[in-house]
Amino acid sequence: MKSIFELAPKPSDAVQAMIDGLRNQYKRLDFKIVMAAFAGNSDNVCYGCAATCALQEISNKDLVSGDINLHHRQVRAKKYNLDVHEVESFEMAIDLLRTGEPYYLLYLYGVRMPQSLRAIPNRKLPFLTSENWVLKIKDYEKFAGNLKKMNL
Repeated sequence: MKSIFELAPKPSDAVQAMIDGLRNQYKRLDFKIVMAAFAGNSDNVCYGCAATCALQEISNKDLVSGDINLHHRQVRAKKYNLDVHEVESFEMAIDLLRTGEPYYLLYLYGVRMPQSLRAIPNRKLPFLTSENWVLKIKDYEKFAGNLKKMNL
């Protein structure tokens, strides 16, 4: 079993995984981005939020419509071969991030506030929804870039 922190060692990696995951999953015909749900499936289509997309990206494993009980975190953790508690923390951190709140993600990675956060340019992030994320994702790209510059 791998650790999420092996697959995404820094907070910038987690943010980039969310960005790349959203873009890659958006291209699939059998997946729909629904920010209000961590994961599920219906009518031969899987759905999930930014956190689900990030997990698919870092694990390099797509959810498919044949996967059952995706709404159970334990099932998703097993699919990704990750610890269920790490999956829970990571999903919550990414879900809060997409609402414009990077604090829990940074805390999860050991970045202590508020001094560290004040030093990050473009830390004000928009609230991503199922409808607007394509237009607003550029703000998250800038944020990820600034984290990388700070070696975070």
